Amino acid sequence: MKHVLVVDDEARIREVVEYALRREGLQVTLAADGQQALDLAAEHAFDLVVLDVMLPETDGLEVCRQLRRRGPVPVLFLSARGEEVDRIVGLELGGDDYLPKPFSPRELVARVRAVLRRYEDAARAASALHAPRSDTASDARHAAIARAPLSDTPPSGATPKDTAGDARATCGVATPSAEPRSEMPNPHPPSPSKVHGPDVEVDLERRRVRCRGESIELTPSEFGVLVALWERPGVVLTRAQLMQRGAEADGQVTERAIDTHVRRIRGKFRPFGVDPIGTVHGVGYRASEG
Repeated sequence: MKHVLVVDDEARIREVVEYALRREGLQVTLAADGQQALDLAAEHAFDLVVLDVMLPETDGLEVCRQLRRRGPVPVLFLSARGEEVDRIVGLELGGDDYLPKPFSPRELVARVRAVLRRYEDAARAASALHAPRSDTASDARHAAIARAPLSDTPPSGATPKDTAGDARATCGVATPSAEPRSEMPNPHPPSPSKVHGPDVEVDLERRRVRCRGESIELTPSEFGVLVALWERPGVVLTRAQLMQRGAEADGQVTERAIDTHVRRIRGKFRPFGVDPIGTVHGVGYRASEG
């Protein structure tokens, strides 16, 4: 069961959100202020945080900053401040979605489900990239050879000398013409668990990103976008494709959100003088090594 932390200083809002999420089968924990939220986050591993921006004392934006330092938990912002500039600020700080008040419980549930799906899809994609693959046909062929019985009949055209040599080999005596057998190479070696360029390394298994040896914290959505581009070096992906690969294409994800994720990723690499994403004007984005 997914565990959601709901943070809002209004009791009525907390009750509405808790009721809507519990009806969807989600476990819910409530916090009335930012400090209580941070204390709970230190004790529990939440799958998502529904976070009000306008909290007393420690506001939602500062709570998000501190949560981001601890790990990549998804964050959905709630706020009565619905202007575009406020939504962009929330996303720039690491939020995965932004829902202005007043809101309908049905829309809240839809957005929570969408954020959770995006996180799960990104995790599955990262796991699939380094999962070993088996060659079914090769395995079946090797099994058939292992089951085949040994024959005492010499092959057609064999001379008595050949037969004697075969008998000696059967008894464990090596023949002069015998050659050492080598192991058959694996036609499908395991996929690498990392993709990297000269300055950037993306660890798909541990979901970590490093630039010139330094760790960079990305949100699940940012990580998904970066992986979608870097696992296909040189390939240009449209915004629609990034919505499918870096997230899940649904009504809650827009092309503008993809642009915001790209801008945030670039901002986190900027102190190192590296831009990991190149823009192809009029088309989309691609991985960039500089």
